[in-house]
Amino acid sequence: MRFPTTVAAPALLLISLLVPACGPADVEGTWTASWPPGSDEGDGATGKLSLSLTQDDDTFEGTFNLEDARCIVTGLVEGSIDRRSFVGTLQHRGDDGEIVGELKLDGTVSTDSDSIAVDFVTSGAFCEDGASGSFDLHHD
Repeated sequence: MRFPTTVAAPALLLISLLVPACGPADVEGTWTASWPPGSDEGDGATGKLSLSLTQDDDTFEGTFNLEDARCIVTGLVEGSIDRRSFVGTLQHRGDDGEIVGELKLDGTVSTDSDSIAVDFVTSGAFCEDGASGSFDLHHD
């Protein structure tokens, strides 16, 4: 039995409108978090991590700034998005252009794209080599 095309075409159109897009989450813009992680819980630390990102489909890049940090303060950001999965690297380079410290990020973008829950690990001269933890980035 054949399905009438007068029913099939509208049904396919309805399905395509109801199924959510499976593309990458939108992470373009400015994101902030307390730094070091947990400093918003009253321990006296006042640092703030800011990311300024541009996005091209499933990749992003930009800059970061650490205010009132006891370690590096600026650098570059790059990474990728797979639906809501966020993977990136913050890099600080020395005067010679060589990478002297990195912060590896692995996170999940919220369904409304207003926050990113991030796990991190540091290497090189990025504050403390081998430090790890988690923080939440919030879209400004």
